[in-house]
Amino acid sequence: MRKSIAFQQFMLSSPTIRAAVRAVTVHFPDLDSWAPDRRRAANLMADVLELLPRPESLRLYGAQFSDYRIKWSRLSNHLKNSIRTLLHRPSMTTLLIDGWVLDVNHPEFNTIFADASRNLTSVSLLDISDGIWGVHNVPSAPSRRLALDKLTVTNTFSKDVKFFEWLSRPESIFDLEQLTSLHVVESRDDASVSLLTSLIGPSLEHLEVNISYTPQDSSIGLGTCTGLRSLSLSFGVFYTELYYSSLPWICATLDTLSPHNALSSLSLSLYITHPRNTNARVFPPPPVGRFNYDRWTRLGAVLGGPKFAGLGDVRVQLVHHGIDARGYSQMAAGRMGEVGERVRWRFLRDDSPDVEDATPT
Repeated sequence: MRKSIAFQQFMLSSPTIRAAVRAVTVHFPDLDSWAPDRRRAANLMADVLELLPRPESLRLYGAQFSDYRIKWSRLSNHLKNSIRTLLHRPSMTTLLIDGWVLDVNHPEFNTIFADASRNLTSVSLLDISDGIWGVHNVPSAPSRRLALDKLTVTNTFSKDVKFFEWLSRPESIFDLEQLTSLHVVESRDDASVSLLTSLIGPSLEHLEVNISYTPQDSSIGLGTCTGLRSLSLSFGVFYTELYYSSLPWICATLDTLSPHNALSSLSLSLYITHPRNTNARVFPPPPVGRFNYDRWTRLGAVLGGPKFAGLGDVRVQLVHHGIDARGYSQMAAGRMGEVGERVRWRFLRDDSPDVEDATPT
Protein backbone atom coordinates (compact mmCIF):
# COMPACT_ATOMS: atom_id res chain seq x y z
CA MET A 1 0.00 0.00 0.00
CA ARG A 2 2.89 2.37 0.77
CA LYS A 3 4.13 1.98 -2.81
CA SER A 4 0.65 2.72 -4.16
CA ILE A 5 0.41 5.88 -2.09
CA ALA A 6 3.90 6.97 -3.11
CA PHE A 7 3.12 6.39 -6.79
CA GLN A 8 -0.13 8.31 -6.51
CA GLN A 9 1.60 11.25 -4.86
CA PHE A 10 4.36 11.22 -7.45
CA MET A 11 1.91 11.29 -10.36
CA LEU A 12 -0.29 13.94 -8.77
CA SER A 13 2.75 16.19 -8.37
CA SER A 14 4.13 15.53 -11.90
CA PRO A 15 1.90 17.22 -14.50
CA THR A 16 4.57 16.98 -17.20
CA ILE A 17 4.81 13.21 -16.80
CA ARG A 18 1.04 12.82 -16.70
CA ALA A 19 0.74 14.76 -19.95
CA ALA A 20 3.32 12.50 -21.61
CA VAL A 21 1.52 9.22 -20.85
CA ARG A 22 0.09 7.71 -24.04
CA ALA A 23 -0.43 4.01 -23.21
CA VAL A 24 -2.10 2.81 -20.01
CA THR A 25 -1.93 -0.86 -18.99
CA VAL A 26 -3.43 -2.15 -15.74
CA HIS A 27 -3.12 -5.76 -14.54
CA PHE A 28 -5.70 -6.67 -11.91
CA PRO A 29 -5.06 -9.79 -9.79
CA ASP A 30 -8.03 -11.99 -9.02
CA LEU A 31 -10.24 -10.63 -6.28
CA ASP A 32 -9.22 -13.34 -3.81
CA SER A 33 -5.59 -12.18 -3.83
CA TRP A 34 -6.36 -8.50 -3.21
CA ALA A 35 -5.33 -7.08 0.13
CA PRO A 36 -8.11 -6.29 2.62
CA ASP A 37 -7.74 -2.61 1.77
CA ARG A 38 -8.00 -3.31 -1.96
CA ARG A 39 -10.77 -0.74 -2.39
CA ARG A 40 -8.44 1.98 -1.19
CA ALA A 41 -5.69 0.76 -3.52
CA ALA A 42 -8.11 0.73 -6.45
CA ASN A 43 -9.22 4.26 -5.63
CA LEU A 44 -5.61 5.44 -5.50
CA MET A 45 -5.17 4.06 -8.99
CA ALA A 46 -8.40 5.74 -10.08
CA ASP A 47 -7.02 9.07 -8.81
CA VAL A 48 -4.12 8.69 -11.23
CA LEU A 49 -6.14 7.42 -14.20
CA GLU A 50 -8.64 10.25 -14.25
CA LEU A 51 -5.87 12.87 -14.30
CA LEU A 52 -4.14 11.55 -17.45
CA PRO A 53 -4.99 14.16 -20.11
CA ARG A 54 -3.88 12.54 -23.37
CA PRO A 55 -3.93 8.72 -23.23
CA GLU A 56 -4.21 6.95 -26.57
CA SER A 57 -4.70 3.36 -25.43
CA LEU A 58 -6.15 1.60 -22.39
CA ARG A 59 -5.51 -2.09 -21.66
CA LEU A 60 -7.22 -3.75 -18.73
CA TYR A 61 -6.18 -7.30 -17.84
CA GLY A 62 -7.72 -9.63 -15.28
CA ALA A 63 -7.17 -13.19 -14.08
CA GLN A 64 -8.83 -15.34 -16.76
CA PHE A 65 -8.73 -18.74 -15.07
CA SER A 66 -9.94 -17.96 -11.60
CA ASP A 67 -13.10 -18.24 -9.53
CA TYR A 68 -12.49 -14.67 -8.38
CA ARG A 69 -12.35 -12.80 -11.67
CA ILE A 70 -12.69 -9.04 -11.77
CA LYS A 71 -16.35 -8.08 -12.05
CA TRP A 72 -17.53 -4.69 -13.19
CA SER A 73 -20.26 -4.64 -10.52
CA ARG A 74 -17.70 -5.02 -7.73
CA LEU A 75 -15.54 -2.08 -8.75
CA SER A 76 -15.90 1.16 -6.83
CA ASN A 77 -17.82 3.94 -8.53
CA HIS A 78 -14.64 6.00 -8.44
CA LEU A 79 -12.72 3.40 -10.44
CA LYS A 80 -15.60 2.93 -12.90
CA ASN A 81 -15.80 6.67 -13.46
CA SER A 82 -12.04 6.95 -13.95
CA ILE A 83 -12.22 4.31 -16.69
CA ARG A 84 -15.08 6.17 -18.36
CA THR A 85 -13.09 9.40 -18.06
CA LEU A 86 -10.15 7.85 -19.90
CA LEU A 87 -12.44 6.54 -22.63
CA HIS A 88 -13.89 10.04 -22.99
CA ARG A 89 -10.50 11.64 -23.72
CA PRO A 90 -10.36 12.84 -27.37
CA SER A 91 -6.93 11.22 -27.71
CA MET A 92 -8.24 7.72 -26.87
CA THR A 93 -8.18 5.37 -29.88
CA THR A 94 -7.61 1.84 -28.53
CA LEU A 95 -9.25 -0.26 -25.82
CA LEU A 96 -8.52 -3.83 -24.70
CA ILE A 97 -10.37 -5.62 -21.90
CA ASP A 98 -9.13 -9.16 -21.26
CA GLY A 99 -10.32 -11.50 -18.54
CA TRP A 100 -12.89 -9.25 -16.88
CA VAL A 101 -16.52 -10.15 -16.30
CA LEU A 102 -18.79 -7.37 -17.49
CA ASP A 103 -21.78 -8.48 -15.41
CA VAL A 104 -24.21 -6.02 -16.95
CA ASN A 105 -27.26 -6.19 -19.17
CA HIS A 106 -27.24 -4.85 -22.71
CA PRO A 107 -28.41 -1.30 -21.88
CA GLU A 108 -25.82 -1.12 -19.08
CA PHE A 109 -23.15 -2.33 -21.51
CA ASN A 110 -24.04 0.58 -23.76
CA THR A 111 -23.82 2.96 -20.81
CA ILE A 112 -20.20 2.00 -20.11
CA PHE A 113 -19.21 3.32 -23.53
CA ALA A 114 -21.88 5.98 -24.04
CA ASP A 115 -19.51 8.93 -23.53
CA ALA A 116 -16.44 7.39 -25.14
CA SER A 117 -14.44 9.42 -27.63
CA ARG A 118 -15.45 9.17 -31.27
CA ASN A 119 -11.77 8.50 -31.93
CA LEU A 120 -12.06 5.17 -30.10
CA THR A 121 -12.06 2.95 -33.17
CA SER A 122 -10.09 -0.15 -32.08
CA VAL A 123 -11.73 -2.37 -29.44
CA SER A 124 -10.71 -5.81 -28.13
CA LEU A 125 -13.12 -7.62 -25.80
CA LEU A 126 -11.71 -10.98 -24.70
CA ASP A 127 -13.46 -13.39 -22.33
CA ILE A 128 -15.79 -10.69 -21.02
CA SER A 129 -19.25 -11.97 -21.95
CA ASP A 130 -19.85 -14.47 -19.10
CA GLY A 131 -21.87 -11.93 -17.16
CA ILE A 132 -23.64 -10.06 -19.96
CA TRP A 133 -27.34 -10.75 -20.25
CA GLY A 134 -30.19 -9.53 -22.37
CA VAL A 135 -33.42 -7.88 -21.30
CA HIS A 136 -37.00 -8.83 -22.05
CA ASN A 137 -37.74 -5.66 -24.00
CA VAL A 138 -35.37 -4.63 -26.76
CA PRO A 139 -33.74 -1.36 -25.67
CA SER A 140 -33.95 1.68 -27.88
CA ALA A 141 -31.04 2.48 -30.15
CA PRO A 142 -28.46 4.80 -28.56
CA SER A 143 -28.50 8.41 -29.70
CA ARG A 144 -24.82 8.14 -30.57
CA ARG A 145 -22.96 5.02 -31.69
CA LEU A 146 -19.23 4.39 -31.91
CA ALA A 147 -18.14 3.52 -35.45
CA LEU A 148 -15.36 0.96 -35.03
CA ASP A 149 -12.55 0.30 -37.47
CA LYS A 150 -11.04 -2.74 -35.73
CA LEU A 151 -12.66 -5.35 -33.47
CA THR A 152 -11.21 -8.37 -31.66
CA VAL A 153 -13.56 -10.74 -29.81
CA THR A 154 -13.59 -14.27 -28.41
CA ASN A 155 -16.12 -16.84 -29.62
CA THR A 156 -15.73 -19.79 -27.26
CA PHE A 157 -18.86 -20.21 -25.18
CA SER A 158 -22.61 -19.85 -25.63
CA LYS A 159 -22.60 -16.39 -24.03
CA ASP A 160 -20.15 -15.26 -26.72
CA VAL A 161 -22.63 -16.27 -29.42
CA LYS A 162 -25.32 -14.16 -27.73
CA PHE A 163 -22.85 -11.30 -27.46
CA PHE A 164 -22.16 -11.51 -31.21
CA GLU A 165 -25.89 -11.28 -31.82
CA TRP A 166 -26.06 -8.18 -29.67
CA LEU A 167 -23.09 -6.56 -31.45
CA SER A 168 -24.91 -7.10 -34.74
CA ARG A 169 -28.01 -5.21 -33.64
CA PRO A 170 -28.62 -1.49 -34.28
CA GLU A 171 -29.32 -1.11 -30.54
CA SER A 172 -25.67 -1.88 -29.73
CA ILE A 173 -23.39 1.04 -28.87
CA PHE A 174 -20.85 -0.25 -31.41
CA ASP A 175 -21.49 0.35 -35.11
CA LEU A 176 -19.69 -2.35 -37.13
CA GLU A 177 -20.87 -1.48 -40.61
CA GLN A 178 -17.63 0.37 -41.44
CA LEU A 179 -15.31 -2.13 -39.75
CA THR A 180 -12.16 -2.86 -41.77
CA SER A 181 -10.47 -5.42 -39.49
CA LEU A 182 -12.05 -8.31 -37.55
CA HIS A 183 -10.17 -10.84 -35.40
CA VAL A 184 -12.11 -13.72 -33.81
CA VAL A 185 -10.24 -15.68 -31.13
CA GLU A 186 -10.91 -19.30 -30.10
CA SER A 187 -13.89 -19.56 -32.42
CA ARG A 188 -16.32 -22.46 -32.00
CA ASP A 189 -19.38 -21.20 -33.81
CA ASP A 190 -19.24 -20.42 -37.53
CA ALA A 191 -22.78 -19.04 -37.70
CA SER A 192 -22.02 -16.21 -35.27
CA VAL A 193 -18.89 -15.22 -37.22
CA SER A 194 -20.92 -15.31 -40.44
CA LEU A 195 -23.45 -13.02 -38.76
CA LEU A 196 -20.73 -10.43 -38.25
CA THR A 197 -19.17 -10.80 -41.71
CA SER A 198 -22.56 -10.44 -43.40
CA LEU A 199 -23.25 -7.28 -41.40
CA ILE A 200 -19.85 -5.73 -42.09
CA GLY A 201 -19.86 -6.69 -45.76
CA PRO A 202 -17.76 -4.78 -48.31
CA SER A 203 -15.92 -2.61 -45.77
CA LEU A 204 -14.12 -5.61 -44.23
CA GLU A 205 -10.52 -5.73 -45.50
CA HIS A 206 -8.75 -7.96 -42.98
CA LEU A 207 -10.21 -11.07 -41.32
CA GLU A 208 -8.36 -13.31 -38.87
CA VAL A 209 -10.07 -16.30 -37.26
CA ASN A 210 -8.47 -18.70 -34.78
CA ILE A 211 -10.53 -21.87 -35.02
CA SER A 212 -10.80 -23.90 -31.81
CA TYR A 213 -13.52 -26.25 -33.04
CA THR A 214 -16.16 -26.24 -35.73
CA PRO A 215 -18.27 -28.97 -37.37
CA GLN A 216 -16.64 -30.44 -40.45
CA ASP A 217 -19.57 -29.61 -42.74
CA SER A 218 -19.81 -25.92 -41.81
CA SER A 219 -18.01 -22.79 -42.98
CA ILE A 220 -17.84 -19.03 -42.53
CA GLY A 221 -19.80 -17.00 -45.06
CA LEU A 222 -17.75 -14.38 -46.90
CA GLY A 223 -20.10 -13.68 -49.80
CA THR A 224 -20.71 -10.04 -48.90
CA CYS A 225 -17.04 -9.31 -48.12
CA THR A 226 -16.11 -8.12 -51.60
CA GLY A 227 -13.44 -5.78 -50.21
CA LEU A 228 -11.61 -8.48 -48.22
CA ARG A 229 -7.87 -8.23 -48.97
CA SER A 230 -6.29 -10.52 -46.37
CA LEU A 231 -7.61 -13.71 -44.76
CA SER A 232 -5.79 -15.50 -41.93
CA LEU A 233 -7.05 -18.85 -40.61
CA SER A 234 -5.37 -20.80 -37.83
CA PHE A 235 -6.49 -24.06 -36.27
CA GLY A 236 -6.04 -25.48 -32.79
CA VAL A 237 -4.55 -28.83 -31.86
CA PHE A 238 -7.95 -30.50 -32.30
CA TYR A 239 -7.29 -30.23 -36.02
CA THR A 240 -4.40 -32.32 -37.24
CA GLU A 241 -3.98 -33.61 -40.75
CA LEU A 242 -3.52 -37.12 -39.32
CA TYR A 243 -7.11 -37.35 -38.08
CA TYR A 244 -9.33 -34.31 -38.61
CA SER A 245 -8.19 -32.21 -41.51
CA SER A 246 -9.04 -28.52 -41.61
CA LEU A 247 -8.65 -28.36 -45.40
CA PRO A 248 -12.27 -29.23 -46.32
CA TRP A 249 -13.45 -26.43 -44.03
CA ILE A 250 -10.95 -24.02 -45.59
CA CYS A 251 -12.10 -24.89 -49.11
CA ALA A 252 -15.76 -24.53 -48.14
CA THR A 253 -15.11 -21.09 -46.64
CA LEU A 254 -13.11 -19.92 -49.67
CA ASP A 255 -15.93 -21.12 -51.93
CA THR A 256 -18.27 -18.60 -50.28
CA LEU A 257 -16.24 -15.63 -51.54
CA SER A 258 -17.76 -13.65 -54.37
CA PRO A 259 -16.22 -14.07 -57.85
CA HIS A 260 -15.60 -10.33 -57.64
CA ASN A 261 -13.38 -10.29 -54.56
CA ALA A 262 -10.21 -8.39 -53.68
CA LEU A 263 -8.34 -11.14 -51.80
CA SER A 264 -4.58 -10.76 -52.25
CA SER A 265 -3.19 -12.50 -49.16
CA LEU A 266 -4.05 -15.88 -47.57
CA SER A 267 -2.37 -17.21 -44.43
CA LEU A 268 -3.02 -20.68 -42.98
CA SER A 269 -1.66 -22.26 -39.79
CA LEU A 270 -2.20 -26.04 -39.56
CA TYR A 271 -1.23 -28.83 -37.17
CA ILE A 272 0.51 -32.01 -38.37
CA THR A 273 1.35 -33.74 -35.11
CA HIS A 274 1.90 -37.30 -33.91
CA PRO A 275 0.45 -38.08 -30.46
CA ARG A 276 3.00 -37.64 -27.69
CA ASN A 277 1.33 -40.16 -25.39
CA THR A 278 2.01 -43.17 -27.63
CA ASN A 279 4.93 -45.55 -27.83
CA ALA A 280 6.66 -44.70 -31.10
CA ARG A 281 7.73 -48.35 -31.46
CA VAL A 282 4.14 -49.54 -31.22
CA PHE A 283 2.58 -46.63 -33.08
CA PRO A 284 5.35 -45.08 -35.17
CA PRO A 285 4.80 -41.79 -36.99
CA PRO A 286 3.62 -42.49 -40.54
CA PRO A 287 6.01 -41.60 -43.35
CA VAL A 288 4.91 -38.50 -45.22
CA GLY A 289 4.21 -40.56 -48.33
CA ARG A 290 1.28 -42.26 -46.60
CA PHE A 291 -0.75 -39.13 -45.94
CA ASN A 292 -3.87 -38.38 -47.93
CA TYR A 293 -2.96 -35.40 -50.11
CA ASP A 294 -6.22 -35.31 -52.06
CA ARG A 295 -7.34 -32.44 -49.83
CA TRP A 296 -4.32 -30.42 -50.93
CA THR A 297 -5.24 -31.15 -54.53
CA ARG A 298 -8.67 -29.71 -53.81
CA LEU A 299 -7.17 -26.59 -52.18
CA GLY A 300 -4.87 -26.09 -55.16
CA ALA A 301 -7.84 -26.35 -57.52
CA VAL A 302 -9.81 -23.77 -55.50
CA LEU A 303 -6.94 -21.29 -55.31
CA GLY A 304 -5.99 -21.86 -58.93
CA GLY A 305 -9.43 -20.85 -60.20
CA PRO A 306 -10.19 -17.50 -61.84
CA LYS A 307 -11.85 -16.24 -58.65
CA PHE A 308 -8.42 -16.03 -57.00
CA ALA A 309 -6.45 -14.55 -59.88
CA GLY A 310 -5.48 -11.61 -57.66
CA LEU A 311 -4.15 -13.83 -54.85
CA GLY A 312 -0.42 -13.16 -54.87
CA ASP A 313 0.60 -14.08 -51.32
CA VAL A 314 -0.09 -17.58 -49.95
CA ARG A 315 1.56 -18.64 -46.70
CA VAL A 316 1.18 -21.95 -44.89
CA GLN A 317 2.57 -22.57 -41.42
CA LEU A 318 2.89 -26.18 -40.25
CA VAL A 319 2.94 -26.71 -36.49
CA HIS A 320 4.41 -30.18 -36.08
CA HIS A 321 5.65 -32.93 -33.79
CA GLY A 322 6.93 -36.34 -34.84
CA ILE A 323 6.29 -35.66 -38.53
CA ASP A 324 8.75 -34.73 -41.27
CA ALA A 325 7.19 -31.31 -41.84
CA ARG A 326 9.44 -30.38 -44.75
CA GLY A 327 8.81 -33.63 -46.53
CA TYR A 328 5.10 -33.19 -45.92
CA SER A 329 5.15 -29.67 -47.36
CA GLN A 330 6.93 -30.87 -50.49
CA MET A 331 4.33 -33.57 -51.06
CA ALA A 332 1.48 -31.11 -50.42
CA ALA A 333 2.95 -28.46 -52.72
CA GLY A 334 3.34 -31.02 -55.47
CA ARG A 335 -0.34 -31.91 -55.26
CA MET A 336 -1.42 -28.26 -55.36
CA GLY A 337 -0.15 -27.75 -58.89
CA GLU A 338 1.00 -24.29 -59.99
CA VAL A 339 -0.32 -22.74 -56.78
CA GLY A 340 2.01 -24.96 -54.75
CA GLU A 341 5.02 -23.34 -56.37
CA ARG A 342 4.01 -19.97 -54.94
CA VAL A 343 3.31 -21.09 -51.37
CA ARG A 344 5.70 -19.85 -48.70
CA TRP A 345 6.05 -22.49 -46.00
CA ARG A 346 6.99 -22.01 -42.35
CA PHE A 347 7.63 -24.71 -39.75
CA LEU A 348 7.10 -24.52 -35.98
CA ARG A 349 7.49 -27.21 -33.33
CA ASP A 350 4.32 -27.54 -31.29
CA ASP A 351 6.31 -27.62 -28.02
CA SER A 352 7.95 -24.28 -28.89
CA PRO A 353 5.28 -22.41 -30.86
CA ASP A 354 7.12 -19.10 -30.62
CA VAL A 355 10.40 -20.44 -31.97
CA GLU A 356 10.78 -21.15 -35.65
CA ASP A 357 12.73 -24.37 -36.16
CA ALA A 358 14.19 -23.60 -39.58
CA THR A 359 14.39 -21.07 -42.35
CA PRO A 360 11.05 -20.75 -44.18
CA THR A 361 10.82 -22.07 -47.71
